[in-house]
Amino acid sequence: MQTWNVEDFITYLYLIVADSDFDTNTTEVDMVKKRVGKLVLLHFGNKNYDYDNSIIKIKGTLGNSIISRSEIIKTMVDKFKLPSDIKADILSDLSDLALSDDNVTATEHETIGYIKQLLLIPKTVESLRI
Repeated sequence: MQTWNVEDFITYLYLIVADSDFDTNTTEVDMVKKRVGKLVLLHFGNKNYDYDNSIIKIKGTLGNSIISRSEIIKTMVDKFKLPSDIKADILSDLSDLALSDDNVTATEHETIGYIKQLLLIPKTVESLRI
């Protein structure tokens, strides 16, 4: 995770949704590649997004349980401090990704809600939680 750049983090978010129904198909993978590539070009000016390189970094990260996912997202949100317009674009893309197979499962819906909560909760509010 320490070697992740913002593109890797965004790819990770998209893959969590694509994998949430335990049926990641080529349409979803292609959509992740295109949408993340477009987003990082638009918001970060990166014309050289490399999906395969991001996958290598992501797969090298230890632990992939829901608890470790939460910690990864919290750490990366704090590290990259994404502006609200980028977060909105990500959440819109995640909804489109879930709809890509014409069927949003309960797991996909819950996963997007979970990511949204972690992306949008300010650190000061989170520190007040018991």
